[in-house]
Amino acid sequence: MSEAEAPQFEEDLLKDRLESEQLLLYLGDFDGPIDMLLSLARDQKVDLTKISILALANQYIEFIEKARGLRLELAADYLVMAAWLAYLKSRLLIPKEELKQSEPTAQDLAEALQLAGHDGEAKKLFAEFETKALAASSKRLNSNRELVFYYADHAHQPAKALQVAKQEYAWRHDVYTLDAYAWALHVNGQDAEARKQIEAALAVGIRDSTIFAHAGEIALKLGDRATARNYLQEAVSLHAIGSEHAQLVLAQVSGPNAQR
Repeated sequence: MSEAEAPQFEEDLLKDRLESEQLLLYLGDFDGPIDMLLSLARDQKVDLTKISILALANQYIEFIEKARGLRLELAADYLVMAAWLAYLKSRLLIPKEELKQSEPTAQDLAEALQLAGHDGEAKKLFAEFETKALAASSKRLNSNRELVFYYADHAHQPAKALQVAKQEYAWRHDVYTLDAYAWALHVNGQDAEARKQIEAALAVGIRDSTIFAHAGEIALKLGDRATARNYLQEAVSLHAIGSEHAQLVLAQVSGPNAQR
């Protein structure tokens, strides 16, 4: 899905906003409301390579801490805007030949909408993703890993996740397929086999935060807290997709109330 096709939900957030509720940014090369920065960035009218996403994130956190009475949905809207800005900047740092592979999917956008509390729009996009993914799932050259994770983590249909994962596994055995297969086994309660598959994926030496996070949760389910902690720490250290969730799970494993 191209950026032009991405839902223009952030534009609807500009209406009737009180000045006191505006997140004003001071980033050196840009001073003004975050929604204006996002609009300029989407139209390529601002050089995002000169914008510090770290400074933006810090100012967002400071704004939320000060605005105790801020509506939760507005805070979520601003978080989605900040995420989009981070995504747009990341695209500028990716080699052109890799851009096609980094396009956001309908599932990615649905997750962002869901986090922002736009459940109706998220539901429509999830349905769109499922319809298109199912239509392509019988094609051997098509990867169905995202469909596996959709059924496992969003639709909460573990049996369907495992069905798709088994077909994918019959066609290919790359590390990402092994990860998807392991996760499908995990959500179906088959953690011993899941551990075997996830460890086979990690055995090639790949360092992927999502795979480490999955390995950690599988080990945790099997009662191996030490191994789970090691995998989750690896996931967190990579500061990539999957790291934030791993941090939350790690906190539960390592917290003062965690079982030893």
